[in-house]
Amino acid sequence: MPLEEIAKIARMTMSKLVFAAMMLPVFARGGVFQGESCQRCHTGIRDAAPRRRLSVPAKEDLHDVIVVGGGVAGLTAAYKLKDLDVLVLEKEDAAGGKVRRELWGHARYPVAAGYMSQVYLKDIADIFGALDIKGDVIPEPGNSLFSGPGKGIVDDPFGKGLEKLSEPDDVKAALKRLKADMDAMGKGGDVGQVPPVPAPEQMNEVQRALDKQSFWDYMDGKYGRRVAEFSDRYSKSLFGVEARKVSAWTGLVYFSADFGDGANITWDGGPGVISEKLAQALAGSVRLGALVTAVIPDETGVTVEYELRGKRARARAKSVVVAVPSFVAKRIVVGLPRWKKDALASTRYSAYAVAIVALDKSLYHQSFDLWSDSTTVFTDLEPLDWGRTPETGPGTPAQILEAFVPLGEDDGRHVFLKTPDEKIAAKVKAGLERIFPEAKSALHGIRVIRWGHAMPIDYPGYLSDKRPNVMKAVGRLSFAGVDTEMPCIEGAMVSGVRAASEARASASR
Repeated sequence: MPLEEIAKIARMTMSKLVFAAMMLPVFARGGVFQGESCQRCHTGIRDAAPRRRLSVPAKEDLHDVIVVGGGVAGLTAAYKLKDLDVLVLEKEDAAGGKVRRELWGHARYPVAAGYMSQVYLKDIADIFGALDIKGDVIPEPGNSLFSGPGKGIVDDPFGKGLEKLSEPDDVKAALKRLKADMDAMGKGGDVGQVPPVPAPEQMNEVQRALDKQSFWDYMDGKYGRRVAEFSDRYSKSLFGVEARKVSAWTGLVYFSADFGDGANITWDGGPGVISEKLAQALAGSVRLGALVTAVIPDETGVTVEYELRGKRARARAKSVVVAVPSFVAKRIVVGLPRWKKDALASTRYSAYAVAIVALDKSLYHQSFDLWSDSTTVFTDLEPLDWGRTPETGPGTPAQILEAFVPLGEDDGRHVFLKTPDEKIAAKVKAGLERIFPEAKSALHGIRVIRWGHAMPIDYPGYLSDKRPNVMKAVGRLSFAGVDTEMPCIEGAMVSGVRAASEARASASR
């Protein structure tokens, strides 16, 4: 497909929404976030016996809008509705979902996403401005490539470092064409006028065709097998699955954002500051530790049942924003029409781990993201102090690296559930020592963060065929989250803005 046509679409604001699953350090657990509480949802929702509906409490807990889920999509929706009586119900003990930060000593680190692209979209930019969320542009070079022992590390491998790669001339020529094409995509379109992904009715024939094709097939056909192999490594890092399971449209959008002519931004410890600021702005409207077990709509409103501190509770609102993954939504929302159930059931998810590697001495300062070869369990490493002064103080590592460990779809998730963190950490350690032999004496500790259902997979055809009904409102219910847009922070926030608008209209009826 001609990239000139793709370039007419605005540059997407992208984030590498990479996810991980249950946090546990090799050396200490103390109070550290351990990823999503899969077990709570498994026992409280998936495996629970049918519950009797609660009788109406003597005093109703009434609201204009209830938001189910306090991740960044739900928080964004609630923020846009803050002039109303809004209640957010979040099952974890802190809001933010995968967009959160934790501490190792005095050094912050992300539990998943490490950065995002610059904010162009007006709805998001307005929120960032109002909450004074200012990111730092990530200094160049953004990427480096480790090709194996003895081959060294090449900075900016698709740009200035291209000729240093240990690749045949035809592969280098293909990479040069790829870089030019990604630059063209990055510059094309009026970014402020379109959403991260065109609305289903706005996708043109070229975009639909790309969405039906796999990222692997596109890259292999246009640039050759060696380039496709790198796109496969990239796809596993970004989406948790190989390039054959990802739409070419999605792959190109992300790839152009990461390797095209554009700048990315981050914060000390990653984008978790976004969730923190949103939650602070909502003050007492967020109810933590509240596991929603049923959402029951009727003609005049919606009743929500949930568990809080071992007790069952009930609240009611004129409208509800369902900001949880589709596989959860289809279990907790009562009375959905068949078309909606089928749409929610069509979503697929990858499993993912992030390893937070603490070092007693600094090992890497060449780029923001170091891509490994296929022999390590992780796809890439990010030094969290790149472009900033490292934190110091008692218990603070000299450097923290974030390693991304994709585990695939269903088979990977089953292996994931049976694999202790010590085994994952040992494999990360072995890969680290392969790249940096001196890491053997520099390692301070590794914390493994697990996300059993890390993110939805934009498989070929999902965006154009399935997403329209996944995102579609049903009566007084609106749906938000990356399932309804794309797996990135910006997609989550845009979905929250859209769902808030729909909920406001329902609440006025």
